[in-house]
Amino acid sequence: MAAYVPRPHFWLLSEPDRQHPQGWRFILRSSDGSKALEACDSEPDARGERLELLAVVRGLEALDQPSRVTLITPSQYVKQGLAYGLTEWRENGWTWERFGQMAPVKHRDLWQRLDRALKYHQIDCRTFRVDSAHATGQSHAGSRHAAGAGPQPSGGDQHPTSDPAIPARRRQFDVSLRRRVRLAILRQRRMIAEQIDAWRVWLEQMGLAARLQI
Repeated sequence: MAAYVPRPHFWLLSEPDRQHPQGWRFILRSSDGSKALEACDSEPDARGERLELLAVVRGLEALDQPSRVTLITPSQYVKQGLAYGLTEWRENGWTWERFGQMAPVKHRDLWQRLDRALKYHQIDCRTFRVDSAHATGQSHAGSRHAAGAGPQPSGGDQHPTSDPAIPARRRQFDVSLRRRVRLAILRQRRMIAEQIDAWRVWLEQMGLAARLQI
């Protein structure tokens, strides 16, 4: 019988890159902090919900082994689709009932990629609210991009948050996102420690702690 190998746990923070038209970005970190990846890119002619979904898909596709993933996204569209839509869409051939007729699911190609990722990864989706100043603010970097800087190379680049060309507001936003991920990881570790302590007390009461070397 093959030995059970626990899945590694990752935190995936994904969102549209609101300072760049047609941009998306994600931050992927292992729960123990040993691995981290931050990537961004742009998708021609993509907007809104498609960018929200694409950021999630690219983050999941960056994982090289089956994992447990805590997904953190501002997108209610992604959360609702994962919770209520995906299974039904798959069973109906990627269509849904609209005004009494079956219509193709919007962004079907990305939902199908996400569905494939779910065959390998366990996902717990959580949402956060984006501050309106960050969501609507215009930056010098965004204007330069729109004026002809062009999209970043395919495959994604790391955000150089120390680059003076990046406006202060965006640097603050990046710091805020990283802080949110770190706090979430700390809360998870604290929860695990409390669970271990509770199990230890119970095992001691049952006289099993010494036998199990806990």
